[in-house]
Amino acid sequence: MSTTGKEATEKRAKGFRLPLLFASPAERCLAVLDFHRCDPEYNGFDTAPLRQVSLISASAKTRSTMWSLTVVPSLCNSVGNLHGGAAATLLDMLTTLTLSAITEKGFLDGGHLSRSLGCTFLRPVPVGEYIVESRVIGVGKSMACVRAEIRTLDRPGGEKGKVCVECLHDKAVIYGDGRGHQSELSKASL
Repeated sequence: MSTTGKEATEKRAKGFRLPLLFASPAERCLAVLDFHRCDPEYNGFDTAPLRQVSLISASAKTRSTMWSLTVVPSLCNSVGNLHGGAAATLLDMLTTLTLSAITEKGFLDGGHLSRSLGCTFLRPVPVGEYIVESRVIGVGKSMACVRAEIRTLDRPGGEKGKVCVECLHDKAVIYGDGRGHQSELSKASL
């Protein structure tokens, strides 16, 4: 008897969330990332793009993550640049993973859904190496907002690379008990 997609996801997720709450921000981000890209039972739309990212840093204090991104031809459009849909998928997932960096027991641990995802394409992103930075702008009991950018590699002397794609991602927060909880970290940010 085969399982439905929902049953398979529920089976994979059992026991997945709670142990992560006690991990470091980087460990939480990597565990969620691997949940999506390494599970042999899952081969979703986001799998291929997520295989091209590596975590550089994650911080609950700064509410941010930084990733390296390798743009490969399979993520590109017919003229050899990162496809807009691939960019949106990557930024959707990486901004979501940034929320994992600030997840605490009772806060953001029930999940979240996209309300809106806006991407602004400022310059082409051809095959090569890039940096993705993501930062939580605001988070509360029912909503979260995360900003991200794909940029060229930093230049010698510490100058940041050029921004290629910007993203603003609004999320609706889900709580299993329906009550919600606001942590001290999120109170300080509002």
